[in-house]
Amino acid sequence: MDSDFFSQNMPYGIESTDSGNWIALNRNHKPLQDQFLSFVDRYATPQLRHHLGCVFVGLKGTDLIMMACRPEAINRDPEGKIHQVFFYYDGSNPINTKRSEDWKKYFSRLKLLSKHAVK
Repeated sequence: MDSDFFSQNMPYGIESTDSGNWIALNRNHKPLQDQFLSFVDRYATPQLRHHLGCVFVGLKGTDLIMMACRPEAINRDPEGKIHQVFFYYDGSNPINTKRSEDWKKYFSRLKLLSKHAVK
């Protein structure tokens, strides 16, 4: 399990929720707020846990495709609808590669994500 700041606290990707909104995931495919949520899990119902944290609304196909680090970083449901998008993969993880180009690409994806409303 990754335990560094980047993998735990910076977005690795996004995932759609049942309500059609999107949440940001860390490298372990947990909501970015997972450290907080692990504490809350002891006391909260699954329904409450689902509604905690940052939720993005209004993400559409073109933006989702542009946020993906490569075509294989887009996961679709059986109907073909995009439900996960990843911003980097092991070979382009900027914290590991230390390449400025990987950092630029990563932050350009976050910039695109940041243009969407947060609920």
